[in-house]
Amino acid sequence: MNPYISEGWSQRESRVLARAALRPHDPTYGPVFVRGEGSRLWDAEGRDYLDMTCGYSANNFGHAFQPLVDVATGHLRLIGHITQQSHPGRWELAEQLLSVCAYQDRGKVLFNVTGARAIETAWKAAVSSRPGRVISLGNAFHGRSIATSHLSATARAAEMVINVSEVEQLAESDFAYCACCPIGLTFPDCHVGCLDGLEAKLRRHAAEISAVFVEPALGARGYVFPPAEYMQRLRSLTSELGILLISDEVQMGLGRAGDWLLSTAQGWQADLVVLGKSLGGGLVPISAVVGRAEILDCIPPGSESETYAANPLATAIALEVIRQLRSGPWMDNGRRIGEKLRCEIAVVARDYLPRANMEGVGACAALELAHIATTRQAATEYTAQLARDCMETGLLVHRSGPLGTRIVLIPALTTNDAEVAETIARFSTAIRATPRAALD
Repeated sequence: MNPYISEGWSQRESRVLARAALRPHDPTYGPVFVRGEGSRLWDAEGRDYLDMTCGYSANNFGHAFQPLVDVATGHLRLIGHITQQSHPGRWELAEQLLSVCAYQDRGKVLFNVTGARAIETAWKAAVSSRPGRVISLGNAFHGRSIATSHLSATARAAEMVINVSEVEQLAESDFAYCACCPIGLTFPDCHVGCLDGLEAKLRRHAAEISAVFVEPALGARGYVFPPAEYMQRLRSLTSELGILLISDEVQMGLGRAGDWLLSTAQGWQADLVVLGKSLGGGLVPISAVVGRAEILDCIPPGSESETYAANPLATAIALEVIRQLRSGPWMDNGRRIGEKLRCEIAVVARDYLPRANMEGVGACAALELAHIATTRQAATEYTAQLARDCMETGLLVHRSGPLGTRIVLIPALTTNDAEVAETIARFSTAIRATPRAALD
């Protein structure tokens, strides 16, 4: 009998894991996965799934990518863990990150383990360099630690019992969610008017503000891509006022958006960039803050340290990630398959849902369903059901968005044409199966 399902996996899981570790809110939560290869996963019953969630961009090379596996297994024979001691991998990886993020002669790097801890590192550097409050934009997600929860402008942040008074979460209307513009305008005629309120606030309180944290595109909250003009204007404004701008590219960095950084593709540069997730190739946890040396050096020596930060195994894998992105076809392939998914899924979706809207950049496709029903609640419920029906057909998608009305596909950069075609076929089966009666 299979040990994963011998007791009934859900009962077994809920008996031993605290409720906070479970994900009942996720409509694709359920299968018990035991094996993966490339873009495919198998559950404990032997059923296969096409994984278009990609570990929320942690598995940018898919599952069990052989070059990363080879580096990991080979390195395990060389050296075990050392804590914060010098080894060549730390220097080499820092040099590579400074190069790909274009900070070569004026930048430094601080390593950490998780994206949330790297956000805290950037926060610490910012207020050490320029004391004051930090601001995050509406619908942002920067992590679930006590500190980063207060940077994430979500309902869950309000449930935290510790008040981080120096954080200000701005209203959702301050972020360019063009598919459902919170101020009722249309780009480009709006001239990114959603930024007007934030600009007035920054100008009024500039002396009190240390930094603005921003995702160049919302990741966990639905892969919402603002116009490049929005981010360029924000960069110009913060530079004028002397306020630091910190780019959280934990999901968007390292190839996901078709470039090394989404900020680069949008035509601006942050003071500090936060990287994580795919830096570890989906195999090890490692994160980094990359940016201006004079800011990072404001953190006193010895005051920022994590046991496993940039250990030899993690840096060896991360260096191979960088090498693969530099020398392989992966970013080009990601752009190509992303465009193919956006085009073909949009055609399928609009046959059934004429008001569906497809968005995305690089290796992602975000189907916005907010306008398909007479009420937002109906659209939200339909989106959740469509995600469940996708899972039933063997297709894992990310149901997300500020309104819970986005179906996001985040393919591995290694996904091939046959897997794209199969993804479209499974999505087509799912959307035909999802009842539409409640939408009228």
